[in-house]
Amino acid sequence: MNIFKTSFLLNKRFLGKAGFVILLLMVILFAVLLNAVASRPHGVITIALSGDQEDPLYASVRDRLMSSASMVVYSEYKSGQAAEEAVRFGECDEAWIFEKNSSRLLDEYVSGSSSSKPVTVIEMKDTVARRLAREDLSAALSSHLAERILADEYGKVTKNGAGREKLARYYSDAFYADDVFRYVNAEGIESAPGSYLTYPVRGFLAVAMLLCGLVVSMYFNRDENNMVFSPAPAAKRPVISLVYHFTGILDVGAVSLAALYICGSAVFLPLELISMLVMCLACTFTGMILGRVIRSEAVFSTVSAFIAISQLIINPVFLDVPGLTPLRVLTPVFFYIRIPDDTRYLVYLLIYTAAAGILALAAYLPDIIPRRRSLPPSH
Repeated sequence: MNIFKTSFLLNKRFLGKAGFVILLLMVILFAVLLNAVASRPHGVITIALSGDQEDPLYASVRDRLMSSASMVVYSEYKSGQAAEEAVRFGECDEAWIFEKNSSRLLDEYVSGSSSSKPVTVIEMKDTVARRLAREDLSAALSSHLAERILADEYGKVTKNGAGREKLARYYSDAFYADDVFRYVNAEGIESAPGSYLTYPVRGFLAVAMLLCGLVVSMYFNRDENNMVFSPAPAAKRPVISLVYHFTGILDVGAVSLAALYICGSAVFLPLELISMLVMCLACTFTGMILGRVIRSEAVFSTVSAFIAISQLIINPVFLDVPGLTPLRVLTPVFFYIRIPDDTRYLVYLLIYTAAAGILALAAYLPDIIPRRRSLPPSH
């Protein structure tokens, strides 16, 4: 049997099925629409910023806040009045208005000569999200405040300004103000910053690939019932099934990989290619096993829908519910989702794939082992 020719013919057959083509188009359409939504301004809370462009304190804080990847969206306004009106008319949730002499006010606040604050906060309603956002403001101001306090104390001890430039360089190297909003997984490993709207993409695509494996298995059972593979020897059925399943899933895998890059959720290309290839094999073997266990098409379609929906709940696609690991390891979705954060999960996915391959082979043993025929009784 020419495997490549068989795979090519099967692929033409799959692409001739309207349902299969619609599934591929839906994956791409999902990625394009989600990327379009994620590329627009979005966030849990929107903050209006206003201040003197020539003031070094405002310029430094503004640049830090607006350049950070966060769930807080910052918009700059030309004047404090415009920022206040943006809050009043519902364009922004809160306004942070820096005084024209905010740098001098901060120096006076440190020295104790004035209690005036360099920033005025305007809000319509106090919420938990807005309190957390103000921690971002405090973190941005804390570096400037701490540097001034250190310089002021240093000046009191030395009684002169010698060495203050060296002190400033030391402080800039030693001081680190951590961000308030950080993206980490369950193990505490920090993920690359990006749009939180595209974070579920990998999970969705993994579930779509698993569902595709089950749909392809349903197609295979239907073709078997229609005697499509009857000319082939029974011992070759496992190979035919493997090529059949892998060909269909590989199409979805290629489309899913393209979707990851469209959404900007992909990582190192070689890692993505290897992960996707192993995921395709894992879904292939999973579909082959379930296809041998469940022969009724009606039951299989019901079970497939239940598995797909349950995977969105069990796995950390939207929420990471603790205590579900025993259920997660039953399918390859969980391992694939975690690979970008920890490459050890690629090893776990390989182990799952090997185990599933052995089970799939065991499921086809009745077709591989020749059956003994009983001889008619002699007279």
